[in-house]
Amino acid sequence: MSQKKPPQRKSQLETAADILHNLFKKRHSQFAQDFTRWKLWQQWEQLVGSQWAKICYPVGYSRGTIYIWVKNSVYLQEMIFFRKVLINKINEFAQKKWVHSIRFTLDCKDVPTPQETPKDWQKFLSTPPPSEDGEPPLGR
Repeated sequence: MSQKKPPQRKSQLETAADILHNLFKKRHSQFAQDFTRWKLWQQWEQLVGSQWAKICYPVGYSRGTIYIWVKNSVYLQEMIFFRKVLINKINEFAQKKWVHSIRFTLDCKDVPTPQETPKDWQKFLSTPPPSEDGEPPLGR
């Protein structure tokens, strides 16, 4: 006689990959918006080319408008002529109609460049937290 095996239950738990996939699928979720901005920021040079990447980069995004810092007013004027091309490139990169308009700005407000960010995070993560009394750790 063969013994019957009890039926296997299907787990109700989802993998982390499934959860992330579902979050990214919802294009209007804040998480999906932030992830798209992060990808754009990280791959800016590949998207616009090394010449443009030296003179401009994205510094903000709000409701379909992307804010791009430009090195000086001469370049800003030149970038205005390429506005539609840039919108199309960004939307193609995002694989959706994500940007409707671009605002160029000369005010960068200390936004870190992609090259600076990993160093800042590395420094932040390697620094031990202050002691409970607010003093820096010994040896620092």
